[in-house]
Amino acid sequence: MRNNLFSEIKEFLKTEQCCLNRTFFSRGLREEVPHLVRGFTLIELLVVIGIIAILAAVVILTLQPAELLSQARDGTRLAEVASINKAIGFAIAQDSGIGLGSAATVYLSLPDQNSNCSNYSSQLPPLGGSWQYHCAPLSTLQSVNGNGWLPINFSNLGMVPLDVLPTDPINDAARGLYYMYIPGYEIDAKMESAKFINTGISDKESTDGGDDPDIFEVGTKLSSLPGFGIVFNSTSSVTSPSNVSVLGWSHTVKPGFSKILLVGISSYKSGGPPDVTSVAYRGIPLTKVGRSSLSIVGPKGIDSSFWYLRSPRVGTGDISVVFGTLVINAVGGALSLNGVDQFVPIEATNFSTGNNQVALNVTTLTSGAWVVDHVAYIDDVFGLTVGPGQTQNWKKVPPFGDPWLYGASSYKVPASTGPALMGWLNGGGPEWASFGVALRPKP
Repeated sequence: MRNNLFSEIKEFLKTEQCCLNRTFFSRGLREEVPHLVRGFTLIELLVVIGIIAILAAVVILTLQPAELLSQARDGTRLAEVASINKAIGFAIAQDSGIGLGSAATVYLSLPDQNSNCSNYSSQLPPLGGSWQYHCAPLSTLQSVNGNGWLPINFSNLGMVPLDVLPTDPINDAARGLYYMYIPGYEIDAKMESAKFINTGISDKESTDGGDDPDIFEVGTKLSSLPGFGIVFNSTSSVTSPSNVSVLGWSHTVKPGFSKILLVGISSYKSGGPPDVTSVAYRGIPLTKVGRSSLSIVGPKGIDSSFWYLRSPRVGTGDISVVFGTLVINAVGGALSLNGVDQFVPIEATNFSTGNNQVALNVTTLTSGAWVVDHVAYIDDVFGLTVGPGQTQNWKKVPPFGDPWLYGASSYKVPASTGPALMGWLNGGGPEWASFGVALRPKP
């Protein structure tokens, strides 16, 4: 009986312990759960949103989606131009007498009902001599039977190498993004991304063996397009406020073949002639051609210099100028030209200074060369007028000064090679410094 009593007590204690444990656990759970399921505070949410915004900005800056899209389109261009090149090579191998198009004609992937591409006349680089553009209508633009933008009939071959004719992913005349074909033959495309353009980290344009470092060229004759002479592209200019060490303005380069950018700087400062330490366009440094400087009473000084860049990128970008010291004031100007030799763009230079009529001789070596001058001129009485036979690029005067600083530029196309006189009428007397260059046309 005693053993039974002990057994009952033992079982009772076990039961009570179990109940106590359940009661404790239930109470603890009721106390802890509200803390486990509560929501975020406003501050916590704002912190999370801020972190997400920062991460998103970092991703955008790192990946640069616009640049990645441009690179993807450039990849398409490289692949399509290569496929066109292979298709033409295949066509010639299958039929050595196959028609490759008309001489002195540039075939474009741009759609136009007018075969001479007249709807794009204001956007296309000018051609010279008997050369002309050719376009196909949109309805047959990608046909491979000779009626598309390529004048080659691939459909008569035993095996057709192309189902349709590729066209540029953008196909925009204003941006210079379209395919070109020149019998002879050469297929061209313009790169779009910072990676693949001329001066890019994976430059495809100036490394293709062609004669234009601003276009990607493939084919059997990468000099099919001859030079048509130097042609005006665009100009811009600006004046500075007082006492500056930098100068900047916006400049637009239009589409064109064999382009060059010339930048002229006139400046004036106390203590002797000023000096320009660097010039850049879209962050790309320009090469200094030379300078002309003159010390005047005060002591003060004036300086005129020229800088250049081959194959400037099409579009609008900033020109930045840095001076070695503060200048009293300055004038800057830019001139873009098409049709300039990309291997030897500048064939001669000269400079001159004085305190009478502005006169500078620059000797040309090639027929059709252009002479471009730039002058810094101090005056508060007589003003400055471009000389006979010259076309003014710009003439600027800062809106203050004693005396006034003029910055001016002009060009001339001499009738024959040899010395070419560049002059400005100024009434005589004031000091000036002039620098000039002779630009060689593309052969």
